[in-house]
Amino acid sequence: MSNIENFISASSNYLIKGATSEYVISLAKNIANPIALTLTFKQSKLTPNKTLEKLNREIASKEVRKLYNRLNKKYFKNKYHRKRKGQSESRFRLEYISCVELDNNERIHYHIIIGRPNFITFKEFEIDIKSNWRSLDWADYQVDVSDGYTEAWAQYITKNCNSNNLKGEFDPLNTNINSHSAKSHMNDKIDKHKKKTLSKISQAGLIEQKKKFKNSSISFVKTEIH
Repeated sequence: MSNIENFISASSNYLIKGATSEYVISLAKNIANPIALTLTFKQSKLTPNKTLEKLNREIASKEVRKLYNRLNKKYFKNKYHRKRKGQSESRFRLEYISCVELDNNERIHYHIIIGRPNFITFKEFEIDIKSNWRSLDWADYQVDVSDGYTEAWAQYITKNCNSNNLKGEFDPLNTNINSHSAKSHMNDKIDKHKKKTLSKISQAGLIEQKKKFKNSSISFVKTEIH
């Protein structure tokens, strides 16, 4: 690999990992009573036709979404689906940030920051998470729930978000923050971060690589939170 390619790869990974980590940390500041959560999966299972189906990221993402749906319905009941004038339905949802990761054995798992509702205790929340998760088809038994969220957890769950190994990825489909101003602010901040890094690349004499870098690498963190 040439020096130019090495520079682009290093800059790309710095942008993706750094911006994603900063994004997650800033979003997490808006979550009340944040809990650190890890979900594990069966990596394969038999279908009704007795064929072996292998877990992939799309299936894992849908399974995590099922967990959130069950918890939201349990805590907010009909309010979860109700839209009031001038309000988003996200007001009646839990707040959570999700990252999918592959371990050294290529096993898919999820690291999550999730907000505990004020009207239940941590122990009650832990029991609800574990019981609802373990009732899902692809869920494995191991569920780690910790009441000691810190920024170090946000850094940890984004540690593999880079373009080289693709072992980690921020999951916007399984992320909900009720503060729209926080989402808008952070989307703007990420955009500025991208532009700043691209500017540095151009100044290094890599203008001809700018388009390629922008189209391929940055797409990993391009998706906004809605």
